[in-house]
Amino acid sequence: EARSLHQTYVMAPAADPVVVLAAATTMLTIGTDFGDLEMGATAMDMLLACDDCELASIARATKAVHQASGDGNLDDLRVILLETLRLNRERGHGRYEGISLLNLACTEMTMGDPRAAIASGSQALRILQAVGNYGDLAGAHMNIARALAHLGQWNEARSHIDETLAYPQEAVPSDAVAEAAELEAMYGDPARGAQILDRAFSGSEQEGGDSYRRLVAARIALEHGMVSKAWELTQQDGGAYWGPGIAGSRRALELQLASTTQFEGQDLPQRFDACIHSAHKQGAWFWWKCMRLTQALISTHERLGEHVRALQPDDMGFLSIQAELVVRRLGDLDDVSLAVVRAEASQRSVRWRWALRTQLDSVDLGVGDTRRAAELLEIVGDLHDVARLVALRKKKGLHLSDAGRGLIRRLAPRVFVEDLGRIEIHVGERVVLGTEIRKKVLSLLGYLLTRHQFIATRDQVLDALWPEMDPVSATNSLNQSAYFLRRVFEPECDDNTTAGYLRSRGDLIWLDQSLVESRSSECLKLLVAIRRDPCSELITKLAEAYTGRFALEFMYDDWASTFRDMLHAGFLDRVERAVRADTNAGAFERALRMAQLALQADPDADQIELCLLRLYKRTGADAAASEQYEHYATAMREQLGVEPPTLASI
Repeated sequence: EARSLHQTYVMAPAADPVVVLAAATTMLTIGTDFGDLEMGATAMDMLLACDDCELASIARATKAVHQASGDGNLDDLRVILLETLRLNRERGHGRYEGISLLNLACTEMTMGDPRAAIASGSQALRILQAVGNYGDLAGAHMNIARALAHLGQWNEARSHIDETLAYPQEAVPSDAVAEAAELEAMYGDPARGAQILDRAFSGSEQEGGDSYRRLVAARIALEHGMVSKAWELTQQDGGAYWGPGIAGSRRALELQLASTTQFEGQDLPQRFDACIHSAHKQGAWFWWKCMRLTQALISTHERLGEHVRALQPDDMGFLSIQAELVVRRLGDLDDVSLAVVRAEASQRSVRWRWALRTQLDSVDLGVGDTRRAAELLEIVGDLHDVARLVALRKKKGLHLSDAGRGLIRRLAPRVFVEDLGRIEIHVGERVVLGTEIRKKVLSLLGYLLTRHQFIATRDQVLDALWPEMDPVSATNSLNQSAYFLRRVFEPECDDNTTAGYLRSRGDLIWLDQSLVESRSSECLKLLVAIRRDPCSELITKLAEAYTGRFALEFMYDDWASTFRDMLHAGFLDRVERAVRADTNAGAFERALRMAQLALQADPDADQIELCLLRLYKRTGADAAASEQYEHYATAMREQLGVEPPTLASI
């Protein structure tokens, strides 16, 4: 119908200006959405010739967008869009204003200003939520998502992507879906990018669709190691796509492909110079920066290091866009530039995990690159990478005898031992009760928790836990207990995959404090901090953390008693001082809370109970004072054999 309308007005233009304008705007919309250049050009000519300054401005903006899809100047486009936006606002045409903001955001992103793109895209989204359709909203979400993704705010970007993909599929333009796939490929999860593209378009639709869809398919093919297919997709002719900087996007990807396959290509330097010059002339600074990084990635290590070190914070995302190429040059980076790459990889771990896996599995990297890639995968990898890294230990010449250990430790669930009261071990989300563990195994854990930095010599452990056994039998018992304690932390570990919660070397045995913590050690740290700064906040934390005496399972063991009494005395001393100080200062509520917490931990703490009685009386809580006095008086008579003072005298 639109083509018929186009033909009608080409052959016999209508006399009625209103009809002409209605037809022109319809043809412009459809010509733009479906890539019909002839229809779009006719509509623009019709609008440019009309007396309506807003419609004429829309036509100029559309024509400028079309030109900027090639090598048209982006700054000129931005000026035209701002003028169109002004007219839209003056006329109160909300949807036109939203569309102008969409084009402005896309232009600003291509000009290398993601923060401006977020601002424009967010304005567009607010306006279009009231007057736009799903297609308009999808465009706004994707503009914002692209800018956020480049700035490293991936979770926020992903939320905009997900919202776009949640709209009815038939209502979302194909380019928005393709853009979602591209952003995943560039900054997020290339596997998800492929899934999005495959779910929305068949293979023939990807290869035979508009130029942008083919570019996205090419990028994903490249990241999946299908370089030949990627190259074919970039070279095919197909349906037109209008979008600022799309030509620069294609050139940047072609250079990335060429750099992947032919580092010594004779015409590559000339192609780089020509493409970078075009992007510079157009003002497409986003793609200019991207191409300059690609150029550095096939240059000397000095030039590469210099380029990486000079990257600005908002430009780090270019490293992720070309992560596969960067991985192939890791061995050439100096310490400073490697730190830059490491920081970027840590921020976008899924993207780099994919690139590192791909390169380690399918490319014969040099020794230096492989070592660096393994070190980086230790930082960004997940459980699926443990076997990959462990396998590198066997490769001669790499000298990676500990490959994977850092990753295993990073992913290992942390252990927290509730050792005040009865012992309870929390291994991540798993809880192991002390009653489920052999007594000597539990005593080995408890003993190490009492030691400074959780470390002891073997002789100290033997003397404390097996004092009456001969040395050989005691050593065997210690080794067996250590074996079973390791299985408490890691039921199915082996020497290759253990995180090392319990470690031993030479005459020493210890718990790794980076993996194991305890409630008693938390309280000890608070006591040390309080000695330096006896502030009420720290003392309140201590009162909340200390829930009872240490390891009641070992109430009569000498090694536990000394530690238990020391910790308990330190706790009571600090709380009693704080309660008295707060009472004297009139901070009755805080004093009451700390006294009550202390008595929950030790109901027989008579001095603190006496402080609590006085607090109740001073605050007028007579019923509470009477109730508490009954307990206090009973304890004095039964435990100390003395008659308590009267409540009135306290």
